[in-house]
Amino acid sequence: MTRPDPTPGDTPRWARVAAWSLRRAAWFATTRRGRRSLAWAGVTIAFGLASGEVRAAVEARDEFCLRRDCVQVANTPEGLSAESARDLERLPLPLHPQAFDERLVPYLHGTLSQLPWVREVRDLRLEGEHELRFTLRVRKPLARLGAEPHAPVLTRDGAVISSRYVEDPAALPAVLGVPGPERPEARLEALRAAIEVLRATEDATVKPDRVDVSNLGGADPLGSEVVLEVGDTRIDWGRAPSSPGWQRSVADKLADWERFLREGPALETCAHLSLRWDDVSFMLRTEPAAPR
Repeated sequence: MTRPDPTPGDTPRWARVAAWSLRRAAWFATTRRGRRSLAWAGVTIAFGLASGEVRAAVEARDEFCLRRDCVQVANTPEGLSAESARDLERLPLPLHPQAFDERLVPYLHGTLSQLPWVREVRDLRLEGEHELRFTLRVRKPLARLGAEPHAPVLTRDGAVISSRYVEDPAALPAVLGVPGPERPEARLEALRAAIEVLRATEDATVKPDRVDVSNLGGADPLGSEVVLEVGDTRIDWGRAPSSPGWQRSVADKLADWERFLREGPALETCAHLSLRWDDVSFMLRTEPAAPR
């Protein structure tokens, strides 16, 4: 069989090309190869329609709907209270969460990231059809912002969270003299100074009970910017670690502190101690320390 050729004429070129294409398609459908191609196209369309119907039916089945209690808490993060686990158990899910819904994982990632005690969400995934698994990097409680036992808690990364998320907030050291939110720059500087000193002393033999940063703005230019308190003993730390100007290194201050604890008089007999200068100075109290 010969293939039909386009016929010349006075009609427009596009009409001639279209007519030729239709005749060629009709001719191709009469060939063995054309009939096979049409058969495969029909099978493909039928399979696609059937697959779509099957997927829709499967996704609608109850066993692929997530239960409201699909979030399982393996353990309470160290240093945090059971309230953090309850936050996870109360995690707000969509009305009809579906394991096949591709929006579910990004939604849950954003929801978990908004929990005040969560620093980072890692490895969030669906486990089977009914369980969510994820790893959280949590904030580490460092100190209380104030002397009250249930004052807000400052974390190692600089966040402030509610004390209800902390296992034992009263056992944390207190940070005093931090400006309020109405002075954001001074507040940020004070929090940074407190964090630097607390992290520097967290491995010391004796850790401070309180860190006072009320003089950080220089109200008393001759006084210590940062003051530590252990019991009733006042310890002049000197400048905040990030303050400009000369100051002794943190390592030298910590070394002198440990040496004083080993070789100096009992700490409870001292009213005042200074680590600001190369020579450590101290003042013995004339009366016994008042019980706290």
